[in-house]
Amino acid sequence: MINHLAYKDKISSSRIYGIGVDAVDIERFRAVLARRPGLVNRLYTEDELHYAYKASDPTQRLAARFAAKEAAAKAMGTGIWQLHFANVEVTRQRGHPPSISLHERARHIADERGIVGWHLSITHTDIVAMAFTVALYE
Repeated sequence: MINHLAYKDKISSSRIYGIGVDAVDIERFRAVLARRPGLVNRLYTEDELHYAYKASDPTQRLAARFAAKEAAAKAMGTGIWQLHFANVEVTRQRGHPPSISLHERARHIADERGIVGWHLSITHTDIVAMAFTVALYE
């Protein structure tokens, strides 16, 4: 669990390493998931899936998280092809904005680059899901 006060102190003295933005067409994403239903298990963590499937239309939440993963990879300067999607996780804690949590290779790359934190904004409509990330370093 993230100690948000310590985290806030750490990122307040940080600088921007990179930014990333991505948009996902929801109906196109829905069609991809319908053609390849096993894909969700490769793209998302159990916690992400649990959160998404609480909604009446989980595709909107899945698309928003997909956009966030792409945006985070762009902010790190790697592009998502160098990472496994499930290694870039969108996390949520009640009362706090969503954040990025990195695992395995993604965590290693971020550590090598000195990335210490993230800012993340995600949104969706019935048509499009979007995410904007800022990777921070000391």
